[in-house]
Amino acid sequence: MPTMPEMIRLIRIMLQFLVISMIVAPALSQNGTFDNSTSKRFILDIYPNRAGDALVIGYADNLKSLPFLKTSEYKYNNETRQLFARTDALTRKDGDLWTLRFTLLGRIDGYYTAFYLPSDVKLKEVNRSAGLGNLISMRNESLVVEVQGYEVQDPVVTIEYQQPIARADEPINPAYIYLFLATALLALGLTFFIIKRREGGRKAAIPEVQHVDCSTKSVKITSELEAVTKTLTENELAVLRALLSHGGCMTQVDLRYDTDLAKSSLSGILLSLERRKIITKKELGRTNLIELSEKFLSK
Repeated sequence: MPTMPEMIRLIRIMLQFLVISMIVAPALSQNGTFDNSTSKRFILDIYPNRAGDALVIGYADNLKSLPFLKTSEYKYNNETRQLFARTDALTRKDGDLWTLRFTLLGRIDGYYTAFYLPSDVKLKEVNRSAGLGNLISMRNESLVVEVQGYEVQDPVVTIEYQQPIARADEPINPAYIYLFLATALLALGLTFFIIKRREGGRKAAIPEVQHVDCSTKSVKITSELEAVTKTLTENELAVLRALLSHGGCMTQVDLRYDTDLAKSSLSGILLSLERRKIITKKELGRTNLIELSEKFLSK
């Protein structure tokens, strides 16, 4: 049975899955699909637990690039490209040393993976393929190793760590178990609601949204942004050009009409750009304000 900190961590993972479902909900209700380009992009969060199992949540363009799925339980939505997997194929233990090895096959155009380790582990070493960079930080009681890269071949990330011996006498508050079950039921209920809404074919009313005008700003492309553009797909470039032509910021609604992209496609593109820190997204009334990251702009 998991300890109380492990139970709290599981609850956080379920909450994140619920948030991801809410992000994907608008795409489902609009019967849209993501960009059908041949590019391979992966945006994944990986949560290994103390027993060696791991949850893998995120977006994957091609399952053939994920060899661990051959021996794992997983669910994949071909329309939204959302992946939810549970596996014990990523970790191994040698004495008190744990090794997490994550491999993708083929040429990967856009790579972002975040590994969420328990906060009390002792990180020994992080090894990664050429072309990948990593950042280590503490976040929400987790030791987070973020790895990112563009146009990489057969990328491999290996993380070695030690974790403290679990205390068998550590009590579990029953309230955490009930909270975990309630969160899981809420996620399932939301998914059921989305499916029923889609099957019913209801037409959602067009909400009133706010508009912003950034056209008075003078924006110049930096050399860093120019280098990043070489890694983007055509649809991602269309979003970038629209932002630059409007002073570096637009509402998501205006951006959709300016680029003529399907709502679901735009949501996936913005999620990818945000995770790579190319844009920022803020709530603005019933829509979102999309802005280019300051580090890319010279005003």
